[in-house]
Amino acid sequence: MNHSSPDDDRPAADDRSGDRSANDDRPASNDRSANDDRRARLRDIDASLDRLRADLTPPPADAGDNIDSGQYLAARQELEGQIELLEYERERLRSELGLS
Repeated sequence: MNHSSPDDDRPAADDRSGDRSANDDRPASNDRSANDDRRARLRDIDASLDRLRADLTPPPADAGDNIDSGQYLAARQELEGQIELLEYERERLRSELGLS
């Protein structure tokens, strides 16, 4: 009589750990790829910040009426909010890359 159990078909714990060592180089390549992605994103953020800051002009001297002033203020606040978010992401990426 054979007293084997269904568990006998599974690899032993030592065999599975051997599989892990074969994949040890994957995290390193994933880290390089992730760092490359972070650096690319950092370049995109810098370009976006340059564009947004260029769009952030002082109010026109002849603001006209309250509607024009209100529209200008709303647009400026929107740009400032976008800049703030991008600056936060930029600092986070720089920190992750060890650049700050």
